Amino acid sequence: MELLDRYLQVVGRFLPVETKADTLAELRAHLLETMDDRAETMGRPLTDGEVSAVLKAHGKPEAVAMRYLPQRSLIGPTVFPFYIFTLRRALPFVAAIYALAQTMALVFGPAPRHTLDSIGAAILQFIPVLLTFWAVVTLVFALLERAGKAMPWEDDWDPAKLPRVEKHVPGEQGKSMPARVFELVIQVVAVAYFLMVPSHPFLIIGPGAAIMRMAPLTDTSRWLYTGILALMVAQVVLRSIGLRPRGRQTDAALTIGVKVLSIATIALAIVVKVYFVPRGSDPDMAYLVALTNHFVNMGFRIVLALSSVDLLWEIWKAARHGTPFPVGAGRVSL
Repeated sequence: MELLDRYLQVVGRFLPVETKADTLAELRAHLLETMDDRAETMGRPLTDGEVSAVLKAHGKPEAVAMRYLPQRSLIGPTVFPFYIFTLRRALPFVAAIYALAQTMALVFGPAPRHTLDSIGAAILQFIPVLLTFWAVVTLVFALLERAGKAMPWEDDWDPAKLPRVEKHVPGEQGKSMPARVFELVIQVVAVAYFLMVPSHPFLIIGPGAAIMRMAPLTDTSRWLYTGILALMVAQVVLRSIGLRPRGRQTDAALTIGVKVLSIATIALAIVVKVYFVPRGSDPDMAYLVALTNHFVNMGFRIVLALSSVDLLWEIWKAARHGTPFPVGAGRVSL
């Protein structure tokens, strides 16, 4: 039955890999037995609408998946799917409201001494806002869990709208081989480019090489340069490993590993702070070069913030499609 397969597919997305096959087999047998009993009672095969009714009566796929996991936590398996649903749906609105408020403050408030510093501070201040949002939502759902209240939208779903069954080839990768090779080539080129920059500053400064040059390597900056190079080489290694098909979970782990190394690379670049020094002793040129260093550093900070968000999103996708909740899935533990 296609509709049953579609239903089990969605349930499986929320189950840990270790027990997924056994759980889905058990659930399939139970549902088929229920459908056979109903068909025997009616004296005819069930229609698609009647199969849909059986599945709907059994429960929403997300909630069904959580029933197969123990409750030893703040938020149990019945409420947890709706907790995640609320976080996902509300987060964009929280981010939009925060961005609008910060923009209004920047436009209509007192003029900041350094606009980029203000933007960077606003990005960093979004972290406690996110933590507060998460804490409030968690508290509300924990109270609902303790009160034993059913979610008002628990039955508001249509089995006919379940996604079609995905056709997976064993060991299939999310990205095509040409895409993986292209990413590896780009990473290798980036390493070569980074190695040439100290002796060929024009590669990064361009025409600015006439008025500034790369900052000389000190003991500290030489250590940072070596660290950045090592992290970039490590990314090449991970991308090379990712060329061979290894399955969705391994692919997700390699992707996350590359992103973690990228973030570490950016973090080291932020520590450097002084990237260029002026040619000559003209005070105006010195000020221009100092301003350039400031903008470059702020650019790295913004990229770091965006890369961190991207990493969290990648981790969330891996958890959702792989082993969703590795520590006793289906709950939030404090």
